[in-house]
Amino acid sequence: MAYSERTTMTTEVIYNDRRTHRFLLRKHWNSDKPSAAIIMIYPSTSTGVTVDHTTMFVLQNLERLNYGGVYIVNLFSSLSGKNVKTDIDEENMTYILEATHKADTVIWAVGTGSDGIKKVLYQEKQVIEMLDSCKDKLKCIADNTGKKFYHPLCPAVRYWNLVDFDLKELKAFNTSYDELKEAPKVKKKGKTSSSVPIPVINPEDTADDADGNSWYDSEDSGETEYPFGDSNKEQTNDSIAETNIADAIIEPAPPKNKKKRK
Repeated sequence: MAYSERTTMTTEVIYNDRRTHRFLLRKHWNSDKPSAAIIMIYPSTSTGVTVDHTTMFVLQNLERLNYGGVYIVNLFSSLSGKNVKTDIDEENMTYILEATHKADTVIWAVGTGSDGIKKVLYQEKQVIEMLDSCKDKLKCIADNTGKKFYHPLCPAVRYWNLVDFDLKELKAFNTSYDELKEAPKVKKKGKTSSSVPIPVINPEDTADDADGNSWYDSEDSGETEYPFGDSNKEQTNDSIAETNIADAIIEPAPPKNKKKRK
């Protein structure tokens, strides 16, 4: 026997007067289920009708995890995706605070692609301090190994695992990652001292989208789409990038035959 199922999604987008900044993207499809607020870096190209890859992955995973709505907010509100002074504004902070208070779950999904950019680090600290008022409902995206603090665009977390974390853990994570990136580089030529740390950063930590741009870029139209399903059957650029060139076996060239002197 066939039956009909209807779903109505309500979308609200809040811009500034000139539509150069987007403060909030709200989508609700089931008022009987809990809602989530997700914090990323820059607003995407999603509107009240169209969605980009980031918003698509957010909606698919939250619906799968039995949520009924989402408030999408960002550290910065500028739609240009550039590091300009006007990106930091008190009005955007007001919408972040309001969204985190209304939502049942607050997801920190900034990722690590912008670590090292002073303005981003400053804004992260401002928002982290503000999250102290909702620390009991903080979650982040983790992979199957338990590694935390992913961005939704990372191919390693197409299927989300939402895990708890506390603000001290997030602060320690940001500090350790910054120190890792600032560690002295080892020269390729010559001998190196064993006391010099060699920074090892996984491909997913570089926070690059599939088009080579960082996660905080507003455009991701060049991203390779990874369809839902058995992702183990397809080989992505990320799996190739994880190959260590030191593991490759290079056969030496055969020695040249030396002619004997008569």
